Amino acid sequence: MSAGLHGENGLDPETCIHLFRTYVIPILTYGLEIYLPSPNDIRPLEMFLKKVLKQILSIPVTTADPASFILSGLVPVEAIIHLRALSLFGNIALLDDSSIEKRLAYRQLTIHGHTGSSWFSNLAIITTKYELPNPMEILRDPVSKSQWKTVTIRAVYAYWGRRIKQQALTYSSLEYLSVGHYNPGKIHPLLRITETQTQSREVNRLPVKTKLVTGTYSLQSTRAAFNNLDVDPTCLLCKTSTETLEHFKIYCIVQNSNM
Repeated sequence: MSAGLHGENGLDPETCIHLFRTYVIPILTYGLEIYLPSPNDIRPLEMFLKKVLKQILSIPVTTADPASFILSGLVPVEAIIHLRALSLFGNIALLDDSSIEKRLAYRQLTIHGHTGSSWFSNLAIITTKYELPNPMEILRDPVSKSQWKTVTIRAVYAYWGRRIKQQALTYSSLEYLSVGHYNPGKIHPLLRITETQTQSREVNRLPVKTKLVTGTYSLQSTRAAFNNLDVDPTCLLCKTSTETLEHFKIYCIVQNSNM
């Protein structure tokens, strides 16, 4: 990854995520809405997405996966592919009944429904997953492109929002991450830099914040507990008490004087 897009020494995470969403994700998922890959085919793309997001957010690769989505506001690759497939189907539904694509859709859905292996059968499974109208209903009574886009985005984001929040609750390391702020499509409030804040100073602070809320910040007490060597758990800044998370955030005189 280019140095300018690596969270600790370049642009702020919000800008990096916007660039990644605009230029990288479309190339990463190009044409997959026609192929509709299996979970095994999607897995390498998901791994790449999570790895890059963690680099942008300056959190270790061992961080719980839901954290990368909650902080960035992005959704998994599977959701992106499904949204594009649903958009393509919406365009087919708007075609004239005499068109080859729409006639083929009628035929496949009538004969095979959800049980076939065709693209339209797989799409019927997707609509069921997100509690969307049956594809045959959409073919008979199509809605406008903008209306279909709004309905599908809302359904897909709601599904993955619930799922990722539920996954996050199973990780004790994410107890300090405000899971409820996960809003697919919008970056987490923690990463937003307001106009009144100094850009460069806040960018330097964000890696510490993201590590703290994801339970991956290495405190002296943690080093002492998991290191075979003789590590002093005392805070290296104030040298007055054991460096726990509570001490670091509230009681450390040196740390709080620099805030």
